[in-house]
Amino acid sequence: CERKALMARDSSAVRQRCRFVSTGIAVNALGDVFVGGYTEGTLPGVGASQGRTDFFVLDYNRSGALQWTTQWGTIEDEEIVGLATGPSGELYAAGWSQGSVGSATNPNPGTSDALVMRIDEAPTGSMTWARQTDGGPGDQWNSIAVRGSSIYLAGRTDGTVAGTNAGGSDTITARYDLNGNL
Repeated sequence: CERKALMARDSSAVRQRCRFVSTGIAVNALGDVFVGGYTEGTLPGVGASQGRTDFFVLDYNRSGALQWTTQWGTIEDEEIVGLATGPSGELYAAGWSQGSVGSATNPNPGTSDALVMRIDEAPTGSMTWARQTDGGPGDQWNSIAVRGSSIYLAGRTDGTVAGTNAGGSDTITARYDLNGNL
């Protein structure tokens, strides 16, 4: 398992070693804490791993009790690197995937595409939509913020998302509405 294994508390507050890496955190207006990242295995209670690495989200209530765990993936690698909450309690996640996630399509399987998705908080963290940005090899969102009716993303590309690549990795930014429209 990854060297950065996270120590977490389950609902009975017993410390346990988990097989996942946390890379993002967000808190909603009710005090629920969402933790996202990636795993090389299967988290308890979510079924089987989909591929090499899958992404996950955990929801803890303000008392620290685990409410739900969800895990998605493809046969390729995926990672969530940032989380943000929306005005109605929904959760947005940013990262990358080498496969096609949900309704999104990766035209270059095996290379990373920047990924943003909406996750409904209640009752189990289901994915509402996913959008992938393809500029060629090596695209990913590194940060996410929600303000009002907009989702703001920043990341990098080794290809061309909008215009000509200036060489190496270029910075990319985007604004989506809360329904996933660019």
